[in-house]
Amino acid sequence: MAVRFDLFRSSFAFIEGFLVVASCAAARAADVDWALRQTDRPPGRISSAMVYDSVRHVTVHFAGSPGYWPIPTSSETWEWNGRRWQRCAPSQSPSARHGHSLAFDEVRGRVLLFGGVDDAGADLDDTWEWDGTNWQERHPDSSPPGRAGHAMVFDAARGRIVLFGGESRTERQMSDTWEWDGENWIERHPASVPPPRRSHYLAFDSARHRTVLYGGFYRDLRTRSDVWEWDGNDWTEMHPTTLPFVWDSYAFAFDAGLSRTVLFGRDGIPSRATIWLWDGHDWTPSATPGREPRDYALMVYDSARRRLVTYGGSDMRGEYRQDTWEWDGATWTLASPDPLKKRTDTAIAFDSGRGRAVLFGGNVRDASELSDTWEWDGSNWQPREPVTSPPARSGHAMAFDSVRRKTVLFGGKWQRTSASPCETWEWDGDVWRESITERGPIDRVGHSMTFDSRRGHVVLFGGSSLTTGRLGDTWEWDGDEWLERTPVASPSPRWKPALAYDPDRGVSVLFGGADARGQLLADTWEWNGTSWRQRYPETSPSARFGHSLAYDALHRRMVLFGGGSDGDDVADTWAWDGSEWTRLVASRSPDPRGQWVMAFDDRCGEMLALGGMTLSSQSTWSLGEIGTSLSLDTIVGSEEGNDLVAIDGFGFTDPEDTTVAFGTATAHIVDVSCRRVLVRTPPGTGQVDVALRNSFGNVTHESAFRYVAPHVAARFGNVGAAGDRREDVLLVDGNVGDLERDLTARVSDPLWIYVTPPSGLETARFVLYAWVGEPDATTLTALPRGLGSMIFPTPFAGAVPQPRRIWNNVGRFARLGLPTSPSSPAPSLVLGRSRGPRNPAALAFQGLVENPASLGPDGFSVTNAVVLHVVP
Repeated sequence: MAVRFDLFRSSFAFIEGFLVVASCAAARAADVDWALRQTDRPPGRISSAMVYDSVRHVTVHFAGSPGYWPIPTSSETWEWNGRRWQRCAPSQSPSARHGHSLAFDEVRGRVLLFGGVDDAGADLDDTWEWDGTNWQERHPDSSPPGRAGHAMVFDAARGRIVLFGGESRTERQMSDTWEWDGENWIERHPASVPPPRRSHYLAFDSARHRTVLYGGFYRDLRTRSDVWEWDGNDWTEMHPTTLPFVWDSYAFAFDAGLSRTVLFGRDGIPSRATIWLWDGHDWTPSATPGREPRDYALMVYDSARRRLVTYGGSDMRGEYRQDTWEWDGATWTLASPDPLKKRTDTAIAFDSGRGRAVLFGGNVRDASELSDTWEWDGSNWQPREPVTSPPARSGHAMAFDSVRRKTVLFGGKWQRTSASPCETWEWDGDVWRESITERGPIDRVGHSMTFDSRRGHVVLFGGSSLTTGRLGDTWEWDGDEWLERTPVASPSPRWKPALAYDPDRGVSVLFGGADARGQLLADTWEWNGTSWRQRYPETSPSARFGHSLAYDALHRRMVLFGGGSDGDDVADTWAWDGSEWTRLVASRSPDPRGQWVMAFDDRCGEMLALGGMTLSSQSTWSLGEIGTSLSLDTIVGSEEGNDLVAIDGFGFTDPEDTTVAFGTATAHIVDVSCRRVLVRTPPGTGQVDVALRNSFGNVTHESAFRYVAPHVAARFGNVGAAGDRREDVLLVDGNVGDLERDLTARVSDPLWIYVTPPSGLETARFVLYAWVGEPDATTLTALPRGLGSMIFPTPFAGAVPQPRRIWNNVGRFARLGLPTSPSSPAPSLVLGRSRGPRNPAALAFQGLVENPASLGPDGFSVTNAVVLHVVP
């Protein structure tokens, strides 16, 4: 990971309310680091338990069984922080089990666990506490008998955890009531007792100070729908006039925001979910639009964010899900979708037009093929559900055609019966469509494809056919038909080589694979559209197959990882610069693996990879740089602090997982996105070290930090547009302070635009304008509205206006790249691209001046524009 402030070649500048600190010295060559971007979730299972820790503001999940038969169970501890699941690593844990129960002790700030059943079917009677770091077993003087299927909840009015019922091999269903006071279990003997039961639910109604009991199973497996309440002394049966109509495997929790106990389940119709609310007297159905129903889902109330959180459960197909949903009292939101299934022989391509990595199909561990489509949005994999999809397959290949803006898929093994027909499919982001051609490559698996952007063709090479064996043919797809190329020299026929396009040199690079005899290869070839040329570098990766290769546009080099080599998978990372292979030493790396996939995310500037033949193949990794030289003497700020500083690096996720400290003072993080962290400096004077830490690593940079008054150059007002349309737009004044009028950046440099609204402005809309060439009113009037716009719907409190970022329509920073053609008559604003044509061009940011009288005759002023010159 790198911490860099060298955004522009000037010493420093304040641009649109955003302090940019720059370096004048050249950076040294960077090492690399692999970062774990998305891990597994709690396994899909039943009879697990989940509770909300209101002190640490996390949801805790522990253990469970993968099905009705408790073999094997789990002893894993997971936590949900509102954004992602993270597996905990305590030094000791309760044994694997299912049917246990959890409750959070708000007085002592501990999660309490009791009971369950182990893999041998033995009833457990142990008591454990989780403090967020470790599990500790408690040894009370008295304890309930061992059991499973019981329920527990914390009584906040009396500061005790209440336990009721359950089932054991000796006692069958139970009806005893116990309470935990932090030291011992105390059995209660109320005058009234609910009938024995298991798999029931308890929730504490904090508005009425009552513990509510609902449902469960009786001995003859009849489901119960009775409601009882515990006041700390006795149980009272309630007699509602309306009974909820739900299936037996529901979820249950008290929603403090609604002051209602919530029952979530399905109403007996497999496709319909339902919510019922208990107010202490009667049940009322909620009018909330339904979501996919679940059996055995877990549900807790997140008091910090005031919403119910549900996890997993069994869907109507009987599959155990790993998705997380949240309900705010009116709407269900998918907070974290199901992760990708562990798979091999899948295919991935990065759609640079939409800023999404696209993945399709593959082979799961039970030897079945998949036909699912997923897209990576920079943080999560999102499932797509198009009406039509290619048939399930593995061993296929994909490439993104950036000219036609389509992801192209060809070949693969279909349903493990034979190689697929010679199908060509294209994905436009919404729909898969099959392209029917008269001729093309024969059926195959294990081939490779890439897109030659200079010639506008998808290139395909090699693979293995069920009928003819290993293949060494070269084909190109132009969007309408397949064209076979017959060069004089060509790589030998092979299976599972790696192929990727280098746009700098205009060649497709091929490495390795397995030949017709099964011999592994270590040769390097390049295709220029006419002929293949073998390269003979002094150093090369070892012979291998099933490895991955992709072009790193940030460092302008090919990157190769992993593969199968000499009977074992490898985990080495290599770079090809067009002449030599260089092994890259990473501080951490994915497990050795083959048959995984990799694509370069040119929006975030990092390599994205997943899958393969390894136990951890469900995880998603990214590759970036570390140790980049920060030849920076000082960071410039003010003594009173509150200056906005940009830190460039790698592996950043979100503010919850990132900390930046100036000496002993922790800085306020404004935002985290891809490769940048924006922080507000703390007040102070002198020189301190800057330390940045996040969940994907720990990088500390010992640079001097001192405070001086920065130069601010931003003013706001109104400007007239075409048709007398008036909007609030942003001004960057190139004549204020030390701000240079012309800011120069290279093609690959991103530029993030920030705006600071004037104090007291309640609602404002700022529009970012960009055009080709020098600014003039004619081009401005032709611009479409809303490019990179941001609406501020609420007032800004305090004396210092807070910055807000300008978003584009995919929910990311507005990132400016070059227009598609500098000579194009239409103005261009490119979002989500970091590269463009080689020739220089200029983008100008037009704002308005303080004095409306200075506006030009067409309602625009061009005298106070800052022009960004973009050079190769």
